[in-house]
Amino acid sequence: MQSSGDQPVCLFAAYDPQGRIHPHVAFYLDALRRAGFRVVVGHAGPLERDAPAVARLLAAGLTFVERPNTGLDFGTWRHLIGEGHVGAASHILLANDSVYGPLSDLTPIVRRMTGSGLDVWGMVESLERGRHLQSWFVHFTASMFWHPVVQRVFDQPFDDMTKREIVVRGELALGAALEDTCPRWGAVWQAADRRYLARLLPFNPMLLNWEEAVRRGGVPFIKVQLLRENPFALPWVRRWPDVVRRFPDFPLDVIQVHLDAIARPAGRERDPAVHSIRRLVLFWLLSRDRYATRDSVPALMRLLLDR
Repeated sequence: MQSSGDQPVCLFAAYDPQGRIHPHVAFYLDALRRAGFRVVVGHAGPLERDAPAVARLLAAGLTFVERPNTGLDFGTWRHLIGEGHVGAASHILLANDSVYGPLSDLTPIVRRMTGSGLDVWGMVESLERGRHLQSWFVHFTASMFWHPVVQRVFDQPFDDMTKREIVVRGELALGAALEDTCPRWGAVWQAADRRYLARLLPFNPMLLNWEEAVRRGGVPFIKVQLLRENPFALPWVRRWPDVVRRFPDFPLDVIQVHLDAIARPAGRERDPAVHSIRRLVLFWLLSRDRYATRDSVPALMRLLLDR
């Protein structure tokens, strides 16, 4: 299936075990369309349950492709590439449903970053386990997307891999490929002054400094994992509604609706080796977001006493 035009395309990986298109995902997809992308949604599993939502998005010009629930986002992107959905697109965006947003209009960001001379850019640069772009939003020029080194990353049997293998051979391998072949790549938010910390204690910046990313870094997204699991047990994560209210064009209620629908399973515990008191305090000290709330110290004391 080939596209006849050179309009930028977004290959969007989505999954829901109940076959739903949640309101926050529908909002994101429409925002991508309004930002100028031809949107192709690769959905892992059938979508019969949300036929009305799909019908509305189809009427707006989006394309839906159902596929087996294998290979995570890289498996979905590989599937869509193999079916020819990139076509002759001048720019290619890879995105997925692991975030809430965009909290603000994507168009100015896309226009600014696309015009910056970068061949590849993403929303967030991460140094966790090696320099790379977080794969939930990565934008390519066509020439770099079709570069043999980049295509070798996508031409792997992701459907047969574990999640850990997909991270290493997908996201991290893509970062290594860009380091080797692409002199012009970057991110909306790099937090470069934290590079030495990432070498000493690797961390996901969207989970540790999420508020800085939104308010100062220009990243109009919040990770679903942050609000669902709060893996670093940061007390100030509960401030997320106040942060989102700063963006009046984003429907705040869609986040709570989704959180209610995916409530954390009972009995699911954090890994004690990763979330010991010592490490939690260390992450708390490293987080810039702790300065954003006056009760950060009392909140940390309550956290420690509760444990």
